[in-house]
Amino acid sequence: MYKLINWYKRERKVLFASLLCGLVFTIGAGLYTRHYSYQTVDAIASQIVRFHVLPNSNSDMDQALKTTVKEEVLDKYSEMLSSASSIEEARGLLTANLGNIEEFAQNIVFREGFNHPVNVNLSESSFPTKEYGDITLPAGRYEALRIEIGSSTGANWWCVMFPPLCFVDITRSEVAPATRESLRSLLSESEFALLDNNVRENDPLVKVRFRIVEWWQDGGFEDDEIILVMGEHPAF
Repeated sequence: MYKLINWYKRERKVLFASLLCGLVFTIGAGLYTRHYSYQTVDAIASQIVRFHVLPNSNSDMDQALKTTVKEEVLDKYSEMLSSASSIEEARGLLTANLGNIEEFAQNIVFREGFNHPVNVNLSESSFPTKEYGDITLPAGRYEALRIEIGSSTGANWWCVMFPPLCFVDITRSEVAPATRESLRSLLSESEFALLDNNVRENDPLVKVRFRIVEWWQDGGFEDDEIILVMGEHPAF
């Protein structure tokens, strides 16, 4: 014990300095990775518009209505969005047509025999990590075209409206080449590599970067922001 006390007296300055350096390094690494995570997701999210349909409840009828609304809205407006070559164009088209989309969705609800009010808006929502074929989007806050039906408290459905990942071929589990190129053109090389499942699986560094992004973003959800999704379209 005496030797240990003497060693501690001799080495305590070195010990404290080592602990301080370790603490500074840990805090610095945490701040850096957090900044990297949010900066990366912000850059990716700035080029993407998601599509989010929130049904009145979890009843079978309300869930079926949700599916009808999302399918008919996609069928009607996907061609319009296909003409957009940038996020600004896509956002402009959606903003200019919010009233039309709301009226269209409301008429579907009435036609199906419901009196739920419909609200359509373009706003940010928190989304978990989601795989679309061979592309994976990390968790984070994304701009989304939101269709809120009634109380909008049921398990909801979402996809990516621009670029059009809503139409991923789930039988082949891959994104159409034209959509991949559209997404690639909107992002930097390192950002796109982060989303590409094939690149990530074969590049340990990219995989680590993606895990860093996920770690910080997955911890950023509030309980009331966690998005539930029904299982009728598992690839979405």
